[in-house]
This record gives sequence, C-alpha cells and structure tokens, in this order.
Amino acid sequence: MQINLKAVFLDTLPEIRIEHTFVLDEEVFGENSENSTVKVLGFAENKFGAVILNFKVSFKRVSPCDRCLEKTEKVYSLEFSHQLKDASEETDENTEALIINDYTLDLEETVVSDILLELPMLYFCSDDCKGLCSGCGKNLNDGACNCTSGELDPRLSKLKEFLK
Repeated sequence: MQINLKAVFLDTLPEIRIEHTFVLDEEVFGENSENSTVKVLGFAENKFGAVILNFKVSFKRVSPCDRCLEKTEKVYSLEFSHQLKDASEETDENTEALIINDYTLDLEETVVSDILLELPMLYFCSDDCKGLCSGCGKNLNDGACNCTSGELDPRLSKLKEFLK
C-alpha cells in the first residue's frame, strides 16, 4: 500500500490516519509457516516540521518450533515509530530517519521490515523447550527417551577429562 504524505510534509494536513490489513505469506517467516494477517493502525503527523510515523501492528505467527518442530502459535502486538524524510530534502548524516521518495511511503514494506527486525531469529514453543533427542528424534518435552544417544562419542572421550 502506497501512502502519499505530501500534504503532511507541506503541513497543509496535520495528520493522516492509517488503517490497513494485509497478509504475510510463508516466505516472510519460512516455508513451513502459515500465512498471517497483519493489522496496522497508526498515523503520520507533522510535528514542528518533522514528519513522524507511529503505528501498531498485530498478527499471529504459526510456525514450527526451532527445537522440537511442534507447530506453535503466538500472537504479537508491536509498536513502531519513525521520523520520515523525503529524498529531495537535505538530511543530516546523524539523523536516523526513514527516507522516502516523492513523499510516498510503502507501508507494507516498512511494516514487514520492522517486524523482521523486532522478532527473534529463532522461534521456540517455550523458553524451556528441550528439543529433540539427537539419537532417536523423540520430542524430549514429552518425556525422556530410552535410546543410548546419551552415551559419549568415543572420539570425544578425552574432552571429558577437562570437566573433572
């Protein structure tokens, strides 16, 4: 969704309200994830010559846990704020601003970038997830397995001496 903010930049309109819904496909969170609907509510306003974009996003992420591979669902509600500058304006190198072209903001691109930067790299069903047994593949959250994978690899037996 493209939003023209020229009226806000020129201060002929004090603010523009933003209400948008779009679908994040599985490419954003990985091929085993489900599509997720993102709801965006916010506004762009001119505050003393600086254009500020504030918005909240809410969405549900359904993906397999990176430790145990169980399908996990989490609901997120995140808030973001950006100072906006048009590419035609002079910008100070120290200013942390989101540069847009022709007073037009690509809202979905901005939202997806913010979401990806905010979420953790690894996705777990819980903080204390035990994962899968490296020998038999049993989900250790369901209980201990009876395989012999807990035995030390003979090639690493010398390293065990350091722990004594």
